[in-house]
Amino acid sequence: MEGGRAVLLITYVLRGAGVLLLALVLFPVYRLLDRPDAGLFLRGSIGAAELSRTMLFLGSVITIAVAVIISRSVDTTAIDRALASLGRKLAAVPTLWFAGGLALITFALTLAFSLVVLEGKPNLVDAMVQLVHGRFIAAGKLAGPGDEFLEFWQLQNSLVTPNGWVSQYPPGYVTILAAGLRLGMVQLVGPLLAAMTVLFTALAAQRLLREDMVTARLGAVMLCFCPFLIGLAGAFMNHVGAAAFSSAAVYLALRSRDGGKLWWALLTGLAVGIVLSIRPLSAVVATAVVAIVWLGTGADTSRSRIGEFLKRSLAATLGISPLLVGLAAYNQFFFGSPLTFGYTASQGPLVGPGFHRDPTGAIYGPIQAIGFTSSDLIT
Repeated sequence: MEGGRAVLLITYVLRGAGVLLLALVLFPVYRLLDRPDAGLFLRGSIGAAELSRTMLFLGSVITIAVAVIISRSVDTTAIDRALASLGRKLAAVPTLWFAGGLALITFALTLAFSLVVLEGKPNLVDAMVQLVHGRFIAAGKLAGPGDEFLEFWQLQNSLVTPNGWVSQYPPGYVTILAAGLRLGMVQLVGPLLAAMTVLFTALAAQRLLREDMVTARLGAVMLCFCPFLIGLAGAFMNHVGAAAFSSAAVYLALRSRDGGKLWWALLTGLAVGIVLSIRPLSAVVATAVVAIVWLGTGADTSRSRIGEFLKRSLAATLGISPLLVGLAAYNQFFFGSPLTFGYTASQGPLVGPGFHRDPTGAIYGPIQAIGFTSSDLIT
C-alpha cells in the first residue's frame, strides 16, 4: 500500500508539472521579460516567442478546421478500428525487434540529415570547438598548443590554460568525438548515440508502462522521428551524448529495481558518470530520475525500500567513482581545481546556476527564469 501511495504521489506531482509547462506555452508568460532595460538578447527571445506563438495558434486553427471537415466526411469509427488494430500489431512486435528496429531507423535518418543537409560538417560553434579539441585528443594530446599563433585560429567557447588550449566543455563528449576521429568515422558518432537514446528509451518505456504497451511504444516511435533529436545528433552536438547515457541510466535503474543484481546499479552509476563528464547539470536530472525509479516502487515496507535504495546507491557510487576521479583530475590539471569546470574558467563565476547577474551583467532572477522557460518552450 505504501508503495502504491508513493507512486500515486509521484503521478500527481508529474501531472502538476505538466499542467505548469502547458500554461507556460499557452499564455504569453515570456512577456515578463519585456522591460525598459531589456537588451538585444532579451528582445530576441521575446521576438522569437511572439513569432512561434503566432504560428502555434494559427497552425492549431488550421489543423482543427481541417480535422472538423474530415470528421464530417469520414467514418471516424472505421478510423478508430484501424488505429486500434495498428496499436495491437505495434504492441505484438517482440521487444528487442521493436526497440532495435526503431534505433536503426533513427540511425539512418540522423546519418542522412548529417551527410545530406549539413554535408557532414558542424553548423554550431559548440560542436566546432569540441571537434577541434577532439582532433588533438585523437592525435594523443590532451590539449592544443597555446603558442604565438593562437590568435589566428582561436575559437569562441575555448580558452588557453597554463597547460594548453582546450574547449570549455567537459571532456566526455570530446573523448567520444576523438574516438570517432581516430577511427575515421566521426560522422557516425551522433547517429549511433541517437540510436542508443531511442533503443534504451523504448526498453525503459516498456518497464515503466507495463499496463499500457501501446502508449509506451507510440512514445518510442515519436522519439524515433523527433526532429530535435535528429537535428542535434546530426550536428555533432553533445546534447545527444547526455541523452543517450541518461536513457541508458534509466533503463539500467529499472533493471536493478525489477529484481536485478547489484551490478545493474553499478552500471547505472557508470552511465550517470558519463553524463556528468558530458553535461554536468544533465547528470543532476538523470540522478533525480534514477532516485525516483528506486524510491517509487519496490519492497513492501518503507524500511526495506530505504534499505534497497541505500544498497543500490552504494553500488551506483562505486560505478560513478572512476568518472568522478577522472573528471576531477582533468579539471585540476587545466583549471586549477577539481570542482572548477571550463565554463567557469572561461566565463567567470557568474556563469554558474542560480539567481544572480549573468556574465553580461543582466540580472537573472525568478521572474527571468519563468519568462525564459516560457519563451524556450514555445519556440
